[in-house]
Amino acid sequence: MSTPRPEQTVADAIGRIMSFWGFRKNLGRLWALLYLSPEPLTAAELCEQLRLSTGSVSMALNELQRWGAVHKRFVPGDRRDHYQAEPDVWGTVSRVMQQREVQQIALALNAFKTAEDSLAREVVEAESSGDEAGAASAAYRSARVAELEELALAGKDLLGLLLGQRAPDELVPEKEEPPRRPRLPRAPEDG
Repeated sequence: MSTPRPEQTVADAIGRIMSFWGFRKNLGRLWALLYLSPEPLTAAELCEQLRLSTGSVSMALNELQRWGAVHKRFVPGDRRDHYQAEPDVWGTVSRVMQQREVQQIALALNAFKTAEDSLAREVVEAESSGDEAGAASAAYRSARVAELEELALAGKDLLGLLLGQRAPDELVPEKEEPPRRPRLPRAPEDG
């Protein structure tokens, strides 16, 4: 059994990371080979090096191009399409996080707000009908949703810091009474 080439070792590692993030493993493997290659590669070369079908490579290249992680390059004298990885790795990761993670946090925050509004109405209705147990249950669930909202807002802040959209000093309150329980930082409201 021969030792894998360094490119293959890196491609497999990036593939595992991509799979962990919810992408197909071959997206990471393909991107890594392109990133490590000093010259643009053709789809056929990628098929051969990764031992993948033409269809798999074609689908992966299309998806990577949509994310801005791979670009077509013209090679004089060759009519085939050649591909090269975007050299700005952090820019690519930031763009993907902006499109995926930030969007998912925004969707979660909207869902939490909807749930909180509904639970607030449940509390009022239960109290007005004399249903103390119903009011207590709705208030309990509302408090739990508020805690999830705090966690989502902290995630939003962390992503903002990571993506350079927030400065650390924006997250520190100027003066605040000591909380009864640890509080997660809240993101400033978007204008």
